[in-house]
Amino acid sequence: MLLLALCYLFTFPGIRALRVASIDECPALTPRIDRPTNVNDVRPDDIKAIAGLGDSYMTAARMYRANTRLLPPPLMQYEGSSFAMGGDEGATTLPKFFEKYSPDIKGASLGERLSSHCEDSGCGIVPGILPYVPSLDNLNAAINGAISANLNTELDYLISRLRETPGLDFTNDWKLITVNIGGNDQCALCGGDRAEDSTPERYGANLQAIIERIHQNVPRVIVNIMGVMRVSLIYELTKDQPYCHPITIDITKLLLPNICSCFVGGDANRTVMDNAVTGYNQKIMEIYEFYKANPDPNFGVVYTPANLDILNYPLEVVLSNVDCIHPTLVGHQWLAKVIKKSLHLAY
Repeated sequence: MLLLALCYLFTFPGIRALRVASIDECPALTPRIDRPTNVNDVRPDDIKAIAGLGDSYMTAARMYRANTRLLPPPLMQYEGSSFAMGGDEGATTLPKFFEKYSPDIKGASLGERLSSHCEDSGCGIVPGILPYVPSLDNLNAAINGAISANLNTELDYLISRLRETPGLDFTNDWKLITVNIGGNDQCALCGGDRAEDSTPERYGANLQAIIERIHQNVPRVIVNIMGVMRVSLIYELTKDQPYCHPITIDITKLLLPNICSCFVGGDANRTVMDNAVTGYNQKIMEIYEFYKANPDPNFGVVYTPANLDILNYPLEVVLSNVDCIHPTLVGHQWLAKVIKKSLHLAY
């Protein structure tokens, strides 16, 4: 097993694990002369590009609270601070943790911009038009509102960008792709055009197809699949909370589709969502076990469980009052730390 737990010292032969308060306190690694040729030998300093597929958690949509920004937060994504892909100066994110050992790592997203969104009619700032701003998105291919059926659109962009990224040797450099998808799938289950695409069976098939497409088209890559969190947990945390209903939100919500109608549709609907999440995570485990049983020296799959104890954190600290579903800046920092502690590569 190779451990990429970035708050601890990495477990390599002859190196003792060490707990530290900051990634900056971790000892340096002895530089290598040659790139590793087997995924089991990859270290954090071997990762030269970091990329992402997924939904609005990956883009850091609606991260800031209502009444705190010039443009209405419901219209914006703040991807420079995304837990998995943010590259802004001083950010607490996965790419920033990797920079400790790979200072020239490529791919982190930057800044903030108007949100893109996936709907039945397509994905884009306007549906079907301009889903990406490459100068800011870089290798963050996630789109707000995406379900597993939209991953092909995202991967089209990502593979093209990987091939075009200056300073990246597409064939020989090692890459890490984080996939975080499933929140919108469970929200789509209670009706509408996307319900059939969101069952555990379709979710598993869509995800398997994307992972295999990466396997066949992206050399030297590790895919980190994040487990799916139960969105219904947020309902219990946020119902009847005045914090979740600021005055201006009634205006800004008119500009957005209902974020999760299944979420607010009653206990029976939330049970449907919970059962689906169990199915989604079973499918992720099946994919992980498949590639573990069929090793490829140039390819690896990681499963990072969604062990998020969200009910024991202060609501106002971790969730934005724009919709009380999306994380705040502090919420994204917390997620980054959770992921860095649990990111294991087990083959």
